[in-house]
Amino acid sequence: LNARTLLAPLDFFLQLAQVNIDDTFESRRIVEIEIVRKAASKASRDDIADLDDMIAAHAKIQKDPVGFRILDSRFHEKLSAIAGNAVLQRVAYGLYNMDLHIRRRATAEPGLIAESTADHTKIAAAIAAHDPQGAADAMAQHLSHIKASTMRTLASQKFGLVENALKQPAR
Repeated sequence: LNARTLLAPLDFFLQLAQVNIDDTFESRRIVEIEIVRKAASKASRDDIADLDDMIAAHAKIQKDPVGFRILDSRFHEKLSAIAGNAVLQRVAYGLYNMDLHIRRRATAEPGLIAESTADHTKIAAAIAAHDPQGAADAMAQHLSHIKASTMRTLASQKFGLVENALKQPAR
């Protein structure tokens, strides 16, 4: 049995659980900050070259939310792979995918792709410098930005639902 198979029920649970946003992001911080610390310590020249290629690819997707979501997912998966811990990788994957439908809408927010690109650039630079604390700080900032955009999207959705309900004719 491999870790992916063993942790599949956890992925399923995380998808079904109705946890709040704060719990989700607290968990992501714990897991992904440890991932980038490990990645900064373990990154090979090939790993760093792969991250550099991904950062360069960001320039081509600045106005493409779908392309960005794909590249973003690959970037986070690469960080986990570099860290080399199959359990952390699987937990990070499950947490990344929680509330993804909300973050897909958030990606259309003006300036969000540029902000995430800058964050990814800082994370990759810290890993390339083999700076675990710098990588951890950059990831913490990135996750803070992600949470803020997620919260803005949720707030605008709730406002939209209330606004639509008010427009409905009385029965």
